[in-house]
Amino acid sequence: MSSPSQDVDDLVRKSFTVTDKFLLPDGEEEYEIAYGPGTKDSFEKLCSELDPRGLVPWLRGTKDECVLTIRKKAEPVRSKSRIPLILLFLTVAAVVAASLLEWSEFSSLAPSSAGVQVAAEYGACVAAILAIREAGHRYAARRSKTRPSSSVLLPGIPGVTAVLPSLGFLSFQRSPLVNRDRYFDLMAVGPLTILLAAVVLEACRNLTSYVSAVQLTSCQAVNSVVSVCPINPSVLQAAVDWLGGLLPHAPSQSSLILSPVGDAAAVGFLLAFVSIVPMASFDGGHLASTVWGTRGARAATYLCVLLLIVFDTPFYWGIAIVVLLLAGRPLQVQLLDEVSDLSKNKRMFYLLMIALALMCVPVPQNLATLPL
Repeated sequence: MSSPSQDVDDLVRKSFTVTDKFLLPDGEEEYEIAYGPGTKDSFEKLCSELDPRGLVPWLRGTKDECVLTIRKKAEPVRSKSRIPLILLFLTVAAVVAASLLEWSEFSSLAPSSAGVQVAAEYGACVAAILAIREAGHRYAARRSKTRPSSSVLLPGIPGVTAVLPSLGFLSFQRSPLVNRDRYFDLMAVGPLTILLAAVVLEACRNLTSYVSAVQLTSCQAVNSVVSVCPINPSVLQAAVDWLGGLLPHAPSQSSLILSPVGDAAAVGFLLAFVSIVPMASFDGGHLASTVWGTRGARAATYLCVLLLIVFDTPFYWGIAIVVLLLAGRPLQVQLLDEVSDLSKNKRMFYLLMIALALMCVPVPQNLATLPL
C-alpha cells in the first residue's frame, strides 16, 4: 500500500505535467509544473481531492514559471474584535433615526398617513434589504463550499450620506478562495441580491402609498431641522414604475405619491450602486481586484471618489470621504490559484453590473431637464 505522500504525488502527476519536485524542510512538497489550458480546472479538482486529507494546494508564480505547493490546512483564526458589533448597533440606530425622519416627512406632506405604520414599514424594508444581502452571500458561500467573507455593516448618517441610513457592507476575507472565478461569483451575489430586493420593493411601492397634500416643486421644510427636496428617480426606478403602470413619473408635478416602501426601495438602489462600483473594501472593490488587479482597483477607487465629488449634490460627499478613508488600505485578494486569470465572460459581466449600478443613481437635474 502506498503512503499518503505517494498518494498525493500520484494525484499531482496525474493532474499536471511535473518538471521538478522539491521536499521542503517542514515536510511540505513543492512541484514545478507546466501551465497549460487545462491547469485551471485541474487545480480546482485537486483542491476538492485534497480537502478531505487536510491538505491544501497553492499555485504561485507565472504561467511561464509555475510552482505548486502542497501544505497542511491551517485552522482559521476567529477574530475577537467587537468592532463589527459596534457598527451593527450604530447601523440599527441609523435605521431607526431614518425611520423617524420618514415619519416626520409623511406627517408634514401627507397628514392622513399613519405615522407609526410609515416608520415601521420603511425601517422593516431597509432592514430586510440588509438581511437579504447577507443571507444571499452566505448561501452562495455554502453552495461553493467556501467560507463567506466577513461582512461588516457600515452605518450612514441620514442627511449626510445621501438618504442612506447604512452604506452597506464592508467585506474582508476569512480564508483564500480557489481562484478568481470562484471569488468573483461569491462577491457578486451580495450586490445583485440588494438590487433584486430594491426592484421588488419598487414594484410593490403602491401597497402603502399616500398623496402629498402640498406641492413639492422645491425643497419643503418639514420642521426646523428637516427639509424634503424633490429627487428625480433613477433609470431603473422609472423603468420599474413604467412597467408596473405606477404614477407619477415626474417629481415636479403638483401632487406626488408618497410611499415608505418606495423610499426604502430608493435606499436599496443606492446601496446597490455603492456595492457594485469599484470602491475600497465594498463588494465592488473586491470584484474590481479580480478583474483589473490591485493597482487597477485602487485607481478605479479614486476615480469613483472624483465622480462622487463632482455630482450635483453634496450628499454624495459623505460617501466619498468614507471611501477615501478606506482606500488607504489596499485590498489584497487571497487566492489558492494566483496564476489563472478571470474568465472573459465574468469581465464582461462586471461591466454590465457597473452599467446597472449607474442606472441606480437618481438622474441629475441638469440631465433630467434636457430638451428632447
